[in-house]
Amino acid sequence: QGNEQRLQAVVESSPVAIAELDLHGTARWWNRAAGSLLGWDGAVPGPRRIPASDEEAASALRLLWDRTRRGEATVGVQVSTTQDDEIRELSVSTAPLVDHEGLVTGILTVAEDITERQRMLEQFQQAERLSAMARLAGGVAHDFNNLLTVILGCSEILLRRVDASDPLVTEVEAIQRAGQRAAALTSQLLAIGHRQVGQSTVIDPDAVVNGMEPMLVRVMGEDVQVEVVPAEPRGHILVDSAELERAVLNLAINARDAMPKGGRFVIRTSVVGEPDSPQHIVALAAADTGMGMDPETAEHCFEPFYTTKGLAKGTGLGLAAVHGMVTQAGGQVSVDTAPGRGTTITMWFPAVAADEHAAADLDVEDDAGVGDELVLVVEDEDELRRLAVRELEERGYLVLAAANGMEASQVARSLERPLDILVTDVVMPEMSGVELADNLVALWPTLTVLFMSGHLDEAAVARHPLEADADLLAKPFTPDQLGRRVRQALDRNAAVRKAGTVPEHLRARATGT
Repeated sequence: QGNEQRLQAVVESSPVAIAELDLHGTARWWNRAAGSLLGWDGAVPGPRRIPASDEEAASALRLLWDRTRRGEATVGVQVSTTQDDEIRELSVSTAPLVDHEGLVTGILTVAEDITERQRMLEQFQQAERLSAMARLAGGVAHDFNNLLTVILGCSEILLRRVDASDPLVTEVEAIQRAGQRAAALTSQLLAIGHRQVGQSTVIDPDAVVNGMEPMLVRVMGEDVQVEVVPAEPRGHILVDSAELERAVLNLAINARDAMPKGGRFVIRTSVVGEPDSPQHIVALAAADTGMGMDPETAEHCFEPFYTTKGLAKGTGLGLAAVHGMVTQAGGQVSVDTAPGRGTTITMWFPAVAADEHAAADLDVEDDAGVGDELVLVVEDEDELRRLAVRELEERGYLVLAAANGMEASQVARSLERPLDILVTDVVMPEMSGVELADNLVALWPTLTVLFMSGHLDEAAVARHPLEADADLLAKPFTPDQLGRRVRQALDRNAAVRKAGTVPEHLRARATGT
């Protein structure tokens, strides 16, 4: 008698749902956990049965009862149930209850709520899919950005040399436009993989959005009312302003497509939380009055290549690029939508102080990008290296070139005079551009360095991190952009030396710390 009472007490107090069912799946007895989990605690009349959420779940339960009636035990069958209009995922195990003659007289059932565990598993699997897609995007974008730099560079050089009245101008401009569109697509691929190359600065997002308002009005068309609501007081975030512009434009295009008959598009900025607290957030929400999304579409809307527009109208990269940009900036993205109720997508950024990471005001002259300094160009893509050398030579520089870091080190150490500037790709085989820069700055502490990159390879950057204040030119770029950035880098470094200060990353490299 005492053992039975102890056993009954253990079963009754168990956090796992335990029930005794008849051969048709109707409950004859259950513990408190089963009553709570399966909704059997109330005074609702009628037989107690495990509530299946749909026909598939009901079929799974019938199969369980059939197997148990045949004397078979079953462990861990996942079944969807409905309780209080909420779908829950259960792991159900059964075993036959037999009498002294060996006949099956009932079904012992043990059930566990695995809804949260299943949700976490799905999130993990989605993160794994996004990570795999990111690696693919990074590899593709690296090669594409090298090719696009050559395409855009050569088309710019041709336009310089072809007379404006020449019919070839139209064809070259078409090549240039196609290259620019391809560059925008590659930028979205990189944003998906959190490998977007850019330089984050402290910005006021309202200033960016306000500057975009005329363009947004044109993009949305006459049938859509555009409204911009700034935050009061203003907030600041650390992000690449060009990437924020692209994200806002992507959201606007999606909103326009969701409102074919017109509507209202509102971009609202707000500041949440107290300054200097972890909860100090700047939120930028883009809301439309369009058709909205069903739950399944909303669940997958940030996945790369997921689109409901059809192959001819959408790539499925716009919202994925937004997600990548915001995540890379340390923020999060949320979506609030329902069919017929429109969609609001909110980008949540960590707020920063207005003067945090602010660049020094060095009054660098923005001239045409000419000079006579000694330049070393290091790039493993032959055509891109040839294009860069040609452009800088035409601007008056004395240019040396190398195909990789080892070759560049040999060239540098053979010189009788110091280099003025190193222009190097970041991602190269054997020796990265960052490692090369470290070696040459140790040789010449005041050397100017301009990095070029189409994407930042995780392994290379992990071995030799790129400093936050390093001068970085993102691929693809035009010859004119290269010339101007070389001139600006040289003038900026000269101004720093004249002021008697050395940037922290150069001082650390020069001292080996």
